[in-house]
Amino acid sequence: MMQPRIKPLLALLVLTSLYHPGQPDGCDPDIPSRSLPKNYMAAFKTDKRPETCSRGQYLNGSECKPCGHGTFMTSQMAQENTHAHCLPCNEPGMYEITTEPCTTTRDAKIMCEDGYYRVKVPGKPCQSECRRCDVCGLGINMFKNYEGRECSGDQNTICCHEEHMVVVDGDCKNRPTTPPPTSTTPTSTSTTISEYQSVFSDEIKVGFLRSSGETLHHSGYIPLVLTVCVVVVLAKHGSIFS
Repeated sequence: MMQPRIKPLLALLVLTSLYHPGQPDGCDPDIPSRSLPKNYMAAFKTDKRPETCSRGQYLNGSECKPCGHGTFMTSQMAQENTHAHCLPCNEPGMYEITTEPCTTTRDAKIMCEDGYYRVKVPGKPCQSECRRCDVCGLGINMFKNYEGRECSGDQNTICCHEEHMVVVDGDCKNRPTTPPPTSTTPTSTSTTISEYQSVFSDEIKVGFLRSSGETLHHSGYIPLVLTVCVVVVLAKHGSIFS
């Protein structure tokens, strides 16, 4: 026969096993920003009856009724069949904002205002809170003046010592350097100069042969000859066509 003093201990163990059997860490995916409210521990059923209701509903006697406005019942809570009532929706606290509204089947998602980020509370599974973002050049980052990663969501600011650094796996690293592109000397320059020299030579010949009675001192050809000479000299010294 079981001793009377053992019964309360067994009852406590049963209630504990019914608390969060769904996930190893005890977190309900439809309660994204907190653990179950402690003041609703007393709302747990002391007798796990076979009657169950769908999410968004609670069992009132033998009848399933929908959760009222501002309350919810998640799928996990309905499946575990341990809550006698729907839970009140989470409300934003200091430095917090609601990013996803509460429904009858899911609690509200709470995030942080600008300048703060979300972090898990040590020793409190599923619980998170807002903390102020670090500022580069101040406090513990006094000698880290450059922002490598912006503070947002659930990530704090990461400050780096140098402006060229990048954040890799949460640490500041030197940015990989890219070697400068190698320059190649154009091979078509000499050909272009040769072509121009050939054209100018042909023009000179045509100028001399165009009229048999005209001489080199004709005013129409002297400027042409001088121009060709200047172009050829400059081309050889690399002053043009480069």
